[in-house]
Amino acid sequence: MKKVLLLSILAVFVLPGCKKYKNKEVYANCPIYMSDADFDASFEFRTDVPLLESGNIHIFNDKIFVSDEDKGIHIIDNSDPYNPFPIGFMNIVGNTQIAVQGSYLYANSVTDLLVIDISEITNPQLINRQEDVFAYTTPVLEDADYPVADVDREKGVVIGWEIKKTKEVSGVGSKFFVKDCAECGDEEMATAKMSSRAGLSGSMSKFLIVDGYLYTIDGTDLVTFSLSNPRFPNQESNQNTWREPETIFANGDHLFVGTTTGMIIYNRE
Repeated sequence: MKKVLLLSILAVFVLPGCKKYKNKEVYANCPIYMSDADFDASFEFRTDVPLLESGNIHIFNDKIFVSDEDKGIHIIDNSDPYNPFPIGFMNIVGNTQIAVQGSYLYANSVTDLLVIDISEITNPQLINRQEDVFAYTTPVLEDADYPVADVDREKGVVIGWEIKKTKEVSGVGSKFFVKDCAECGDEEMATAKMSSRAGLSGSMSKFLIVDGYLYTIDGTDLVTFSLSNPRFPNQESNQNTWREPETIFANGDHLFVGTTTGMIIYNRE
């Protein structure tokens, strides 16, 4: 009898609270979408784009390629190291990684692997887009002090965030003590901290080309592509590292994958 009474009391107090917080509006990082059609057609080369948030840097011959995080790649002429100057910018939505072999540049674009012909450096051409090669990731949050609103893949690709009020935040816990009015104090944000990115990020290199193979880190996986036909990379393997890899480099016949907890060494043979 005591057990039945206890369950009844819990039901009275818990159920109204859940309903209340389910319908509560809070300020959150709300996704800004680009349609899938516009995303597929988003590559372009421009000469008037400033560098905003530098990420990975790749040097090939006398050219420097700098990823502007989640936006694209800047090309810099370094033939005179004392006077490098910008050539232009390749608009690549969701880009964080770069690798170059010969006349071809390889870059990630959210879930896709792009192959870009850079033989004419002032007029690079996208020649291949391999779709859904990588796990879906989202850009760096607008403000990590706010929770993250739900993402609807049916609406397209997330290309950014805006802080505004919404009910589309999953989980009752995400709506406790969050900033739900413009005048709320910082103390009400104490438990609203979220990850600054829901996916891959940072300036560490996760693309590497060695002996005709492109090695990539995708989440927790080490994914290998053959470049025997450099215009059409062929995925040959996908190996889970069971860690949180952050960077990759090679020495001889070995790959060294740096993780948050140590180094994994792979034999490439």
